[in-house]
Amino acid sequence: MTAAELLLFFCADGDARVRATALNCLCNWAQYEKHKHNGTTNKRKYEWISDHWQQVYTLACKLITEDNSKVRQVSLRAIYLLGLRFGQHETPADTINLSGGSIENASLDMRLSPKKLNPYRPKLPSLVDDAFSRVCDRLQDPSRYVRQTAAGLIGDLAKFVSEESLLLTLEKTVMSDRQVKRFDRLNGGGGVDKSSLWGPVVGGSSGRPMHRAHQHPQAAAQSAPISVDSISLLSTGALGALINGLEDEFHEVRCATLSTVTQIAAYNARFASLCQDILVDMLTDDIQSVRLRAVNALQTVGDQVPILNDQVAIVTSALAEDSVVIRQRIHALLSRCRLVSPPCLLSLLDGLLANLRLYPEDRNSVWSCAAAVGRRHPFFVEVCVTSLLRTHPWLSDQEPFREDPAYITVLLLVLNAHPHAPGMAAHFPRHLATSQAYLRELVPHLLPKETMRFSFVWKPSTDLCLPYKRQRLDRGLSDDVDDTTGSQLFRFLTSTVGLLRRLLADCVHTLHQRRELPTSPDKSAGEPMDTDEKPAVSASELKRRLARLGQASRQELRVCQNSLGAPWLGDLPSWLNCLVTAAQCLLAATLHQTTNPKLFITLLRQVKKLSLRAEHLYLGLTPQEVAAVRGLRSALSSPGMLDASTVSRVLTELLDVCLRTEDIESCVGRIQKPHAQLLHPPPTKSDVDSTGAGQTPAGPLPEIRFTAVLATAAVRVRAIVTGLSLQQARSRVRVLYRRPDTAGKAQRQCSWLPPASAWEVLDGPLMEPGGGELAHTTPHTKAPRLELQTTLELTASCWSDTATLEIGLGISVPTTEGNPDDDELAPAVISLLPPDVVAKVKLLPCDTSHRW
Repeated sequence: MTAAELLLFFCADGDARVRATALNCLCNWAQYEKHKHNGTTNKRKYEWISDHWQQVYTLACKLITEDNSKVRQVSLRAIYLLGLRFGQHETPADTINLSGGSIENASLDMRLSPKKLNPYRPKLPSLVDDAFSRVCDRLQDPSRYVRQTAAGLIGDLAKFVSEESLLLTLEKTVMSDRQVKRFDRLNGGGGVDKSSLWGPVVGGSSGRPMHRAHQHPQAAAQSAPISVDSISLLSTGALGALINGLEDEFHEVRCATLSTVTQIAAYNARFASLCQDILVDMLTDDIQSVRLRAVNALQTVGDQVPILNDQVAIVTSALAEDSVVIRQRIHALLSRCRLVSPPCLLSLLDGLLANLRLYPEDRNSVWSCAAAVGRRHPFFVEVCVTSLLRTHPWLSDQEPFREDPAYITVLLLVLNAHPHAPGMAAHFPRHLATSQAYLRELVPHLLPKETMRFSFVWKPSTDLCLPYKRQRLDRGLSDDVDDTTGSQLFRFLTSTVGLLRRLLADCVHTLHQRRELPTSPDKSAGEPMDTDEKPAVSASELKRRLARLGQASRQELRVCQNSLGAPWLGDLPSWLNCLVTAAQCLLAATLHQTTNPKLFITLLRQVKKLSLRAEHLYLGLTPQEVAAVRGLRSALSSPGMLDASTVSRVLTELLDVCLRTEDIESCVGRIQKPHAQLLHPPPTKSDVDSTGAGQTPAGPLPEIRFTAVLATAAVRVRAIVTGLSLQQARSRVRVLYRRPDTAGKAQRQCSWLPPASAWEVLDGPLMEPGGGELAHTTPHTKAPRLELQTTLELTASCWSDTATLEIGLGISVPTTEGNPDDDELAPAVISLLPPDVVAKVKLLPCDTSHRW
C-alpha cells in the first residue's frame, strides 16, 4: 500500500481528527510547486496529485458536509488549493450531487441526469468556478471559524472567475430569486413542472437565467426520481455570500469579509460600485476593528467610484466618535475620494467643521484633508467660492478672525483649488491677501508652492506674520539662508539655530578663558586685588551668557515646537532644545561644583537625563550625532569634579556636529520621536509635587471597586503608540505607576513590562526592525500604529482603604548606558507622555472593614 492510498484510507476513518489530519497531508501535497523542489519524493507527490486530483476534490466535497468543524475547515482548504491549481479543468461529474457547488446552483437537469447526453444541458463548469461556489457556500457554515476561513479564501479565487459570478456574491434577494414551491401533485401521473418547482435560477459562472421551457417533457420521467425534500434550500453557493459575511454576528468574520471585498474592489470597478453602499453602512458597526476595515475598503473603492451626497453624510457622521484612529482614517478617506457634485463638497466641509468643533485637537488632520479635497475638486470649489468665503457682490465685508480654525479650513480648501481654477480669483475679497500671508507662516506645507498674486495689493507686509516671527523677518534673515531652501518657518528655525550656536560658542569661549585665569591670589604680589577680581568677573560673565542662552532657547525653539506648523519640522526643535538645555546645565555645573555641591549634583542629574532622552527617545540620528550626544555623559565620568577642558572639548564637538546651520535641511523630518496616547485610564494635566498630590482633574476619576479581602486590584490599561516597531514596543515600552503605599518616596516610580501578547498592530506597514538601539532606527518607513491592551494587577500593601493610583507610559533605556555605581544619575525609563500629563485611578475597596 502506497502512502497516498494510506492517506485516502484514513480519510474515511471513524475519528474526525484522523480524517482532518489525513486530508491536511493531501493539502500539503497540493501546495507543492514543481520548480521549487527537485527531490524524488516531491516529484512523486506532484505526479500523484496531478493524476488523482479529481479523487481528492470529490473526497473534499464529501467531507465538507460533515458535522465536525475541523474536518470542514481542512476540506475547505483542499477545495481552495485544488481550485487554484487545476482551475481550468472541468468539474468532476461525481461532485454533481454534492451540495454547495456551482453545478447544483446552475441546472436541475444535471442533478437529474448528469451523464446523459442532453443537447440542452450546458457544459460542465470549470473547477475554479465550482470551488468558488463551494467556498462561498461555507459562509453559511454553523462554525464561525469555518466562515472566517471561507471569507479569507474567496479573494484569491475571485481573480479567476467571471464578473457575473462576483456580482452574485452581492445579491441581496437570494431566496426570492431561488424560491422553491412545493408541488402538490407529486403522487399524480405525468412529469414534474420544473419551472414551478425551481423557479428562475442564476448560473454560477455565466450569471444568466437557465431557460428550461425548451426541455423535453419526458426528460424527468426517464431519469431517476427526485423528491422536493431532497433539494437543499440552504446551499446557495455564491449568491449573497459576501452579504452573509458582512452581516455575520461575529466581528472576525466581518473583518475577513471586508478584507476580501477590499481585495476584489481593487481590480474590479463594477464590483466596487455595487459594494459602495454596503461598505458605507459598515461604518456604523459596533466594533472598532470592523469600522477600520470598512474605511480601508472605502479608500480602495473611492479611487474608482465617486461618492454620492447621502454617502458623504454617513461618512462624515462617523467623525463624531471618540476614536482618534477612526477619525484620522476617515480624514484620509475623504482626502482620496471623488465627489459627484458641489453639494457633496459642501456636505463634506460641514462634516469637517463639525469634527473641528467637537475635537479641536484634530485640526492638523482636518486641515490636511481640506487641502487635499481642494486640490482634487477645483471646479466644485469655484462654483461654491462665494458661499464658502461669504462674499457680497458689491459690499466689502469685514475680515474674519484670522486664527479661527474653521476659517483656516475654508481658506485651505479655496487656496489649494485656485491653481487649477484661476477664474475664482475674481471672487476673492481684499482681506484674502493678508490671510494668505498668515497661512504662509502658519501651515506652509499645506499651501501650493506658487504664491497667488493679487492685483489690488502690492506685497503683504511682515506685520501680517505671526507675532513671534515678525521681528526676525524684519531683520532680513534671508541674507544667511537662501530663499529657495524652504519656507519662512524653515528660515526662522535655521536662524534660531545660528543664534544658539553663537551664544553657546561664546559660553564655551568664556569657560576656556576662565580656566586660564589663576584661581588663587599670588602671595608674592604686593597688591593681589587685580588677580582676585578677574575670576569673579569671568564667572559673572559666564552666568550672564548662560542666562541669554536659556532665554533664547525658551523663546525661539519652544515657539517652533508649539507653532501650528511644527509637524512640518518634525521633532527637530524638541531635540535641539534638549541638547541646548543639557549643554546649559553642564556649563552651569562648572560654576557650582565647589560653591554649591547640592545644586551641582542636581545639574549633573539633569545633564544625564537630557542626554539619555536626546539619544534614546529620538529616531533617525546619525552615528556622528549619537557620538556627540554621548560625549555629554563622558564629561561626567568623575561626578565629584568636572574638568573644564573636557567640558569645552565635548561642547565644541556638539557645536560642530549637531548645531550646524548647513545641516538643518537634512534634519527636518528625519529626527522623530515615538508618540504615545493613553486612552484608558483617561489622562489629565496635573502639577505633581514632591508629596504626590496634584490639582483636581476637571472630571471625576475612574473608580475601581474590588473585594478588600482579596488584597488585589486590576487596572485596565489601553494606549496607542506610534513610531516604534512591534519588536521595539514589546521589549522597551513600560507602564509607569506610583503605588499609594510609597508616599514617603513619591519621586520613585515603578515600571512594569506588559506581556508581548498585549500589543497589536492597528494599521500601516511595520517598520523594518532596527536590530539595535532605538536611536539608530531609520524613520523614513511609515511608522506603524500599535495598540496596547493589558491589565495591571496590584497586590495591596499597607495603604489606606481608599487610594489614588497614577499611571503613565515610558520607554526603557539600555542598562549598559547607566552607571551601576550611581543609579540616581541613570534613569531607567523615559516618559513617553507630555510633561505634566498623568492618568489617575481611584481604588475603592468594597469591604471597608479590612485594610488592604
